This record gives sequence, structure tokens and C-alpha cells, in this order.
Amino acid sequence: MVNAIAYMLWTGCSWRALPKDFPAFTTVQTYFYAWSRSGVLEQVCARFTTLERLRSGRSADPSAAIIDSRSVPTVEAGSEGCGNDAGKTIKGRKCHLAVDIDGNTLAAQVHPAQIQDRDGTRPLLPAPMAATSWQARSRKRIARSLWRSSENPGTPRGGVVVMSRRWVVERSFGWLRRRRCISRDFERSIASALAWLLLALSRVLMRRLGRMQVTVTN
Repeated sequence: MVNAIAYMLWTGCSWRALPKDFPAFTTVQTYFYAWSRSGVLEQVCARFTTLERLRSGRSADPSAAIIDSRSVPTVEAGSEGCGNDAGKTIKGRKCHLAVDIDGNTLAAQVHPAQIQDRDGTRPLLPAPMAATSWQARSRKRIARSLWRSSENPGTPRGGVVVMSRRWVVERSFGWLRRRRCISRDFERSIASALAWLLLALSRVLMRRLGRMQVTVTN
């Protein structure tokens, strides 16, 4: 089942175009929709991120997050949550992604493309912190700081700080472009679009962890 979904992620084929070696496309489709709406994919991606951070000698709880967005066009069937990104002249959906300083995924969300970064970042910021052991008081303080800095971007005491490794999130978006299934947004619903995004991010982490296991075994 997982191999069938990974095949679709890499090739961008439709459900009905799955090779006969895989289970029936209706079965694969049922599992995909169940996973995309149950929160399983978010948990899997978070677990892979924790394992990768521990493997690289870092703590399980990140102390910093780099956030950025990208807009992708939708096909004609993509009706739910479709908007216009005036800055990039793209009609489609926008993905906001938060990563740690190594590019590991902390949180991801999909919105209509017309949502500005200052608005799309606010619901994204508490998500990576909710997956860690950070205290609720810290989460509220950082959220208030982000609100102040977005309202007063010129204030030197704002909560958003420009980091030297801010390019890392752009590299993460570059990894996503290698997956043909998400080079464009083919999905009717935002939930399915987010599911393919999480699968692509999890695939990157799986390859990192898999290479490490092979090295240790050899």
C-alpha cells in the first residue's frame, strides 16, 4: 500500500493508472483518504523529524523554526480553497512550511493562494511547538511577539528575527519540486493537497534515515 502511494508521488500518475502489480486503485485510494483525514500523516512526519534530529545529535525539541511559503497552480478540478496570488500571478493554493535549521519538517499547512504570509504564519507557528514539550506560556509569548512584529515590522523589539540560515526552507521547497505529483496541485480538497505534501516531506526524511541505517550495517 505504501509503495503504491510512493509510486504515485514520484510519477504523478492517476489512481486508475497504477500498475497491476499494486493493489486495486480503489483500495489504495481508500487508505490514502483515511490517512489524510485522520492525522496519521502528521504524526508520521513528526516522528521522522524527531528521529532525524536525534540521529544528527540534536535535541528532540527544536529551538528555532524557519518559515516560508510557495504558491502552486491548481488544475481545473481543484475547486476547494483556490485563490489568486497577486504577487506571483498564480491561481491556486499556497503552502506554508516550517522547518528546523537542518530542513527537517516541523509543520505544514495549505491555504488559498491569496492569503498573505503574515496571516498564514500565525496559525502555523503554534503547530511545531505543540508537537514538542515546550510550555504553553512560551507558546503564547512567541505568538504574541509574532503578532506585534507583524503589526509593527519596523519595531526592533519584534519577535521575528532574521536568521543566517533562512535559506534552508528554500532548499526544502527545492526537494519538493522533485516530486511530480505536487509540482502542480491536482487535488480537489485542501486535505488531500496537504496529505501529498506531508508524504513528500516524509519521503525525504525516510531516505535520510535509510541511508544512515545502511551505513551502520555495512
